[in-house]
Amino acid sequence: MTRDAGRRPIEPTEQPWLDQLGGLTRSMRITAGLTQAGLAAAVGMSPRSLRRIESGARRTRQSTLSRLASAIVASPTEDIRLCADLTALFLAAGGPAIAPESVYAGRVHTRRRARSQRPASIQTTRYTHIRTGVLHWHQRKERKKGGWATTTYWTFHPHDARARRVDEVEVEALLVAQDVSAWTSSARRRGGDIA
Repeated sequence: MTRDAGRRPIEPTEQPWLDQLGGLTRSMRITAGLTQAGLAAAVGMSPRSLRRIESGARRTRQSTLSRLASAIVASPTEDIRLCADLTALFLAAGGPAIAPESVYAGRVHTRRRARSQRPASIQTTRYTHIRTGVLHWHQRKERKKGGWATTTYWTFHPHDARARRVDEVEVEALLVAQDVSAWTSSARRRGGDIA
């Protein structure tokens, strides 16, 4: 079951309101010089969700419209009145098609705040299968004050025992003995802004 399957269908009477809200959102985004991906990232939503709001295919809540207005205005602390005015304009455009706030709004707000305060990190892993197990190379970059901190280490996951960390000498011995040439890579990003 998709997430949209659980949502109440858009009523024909709501569609003109959603189209009006979508058009206003799109024009304000373009006026501010933002891309859909850039605005979505600033608000903490997926580009697909923003695209659906702009096309009138999705209802949205007042809290989301407020976050959109803050990102479009760009500095809500200086222009709090402008941000409030833009939110009111969005609400007027959406009219009765604005979705009610979630009963979990407080929990979602707390989670978003915690996620934005978490330091950014990038975990990169490369691994290769050898006859006796799997050899992993890990690199973790974390944003710290003054730059990035990088940690690199190796782990060996034998088929018949528990995984363990290994040093460079043991890694070289394993690689030479196995004649390894193929590596598979993956990267995972967590936390706040990378830039």
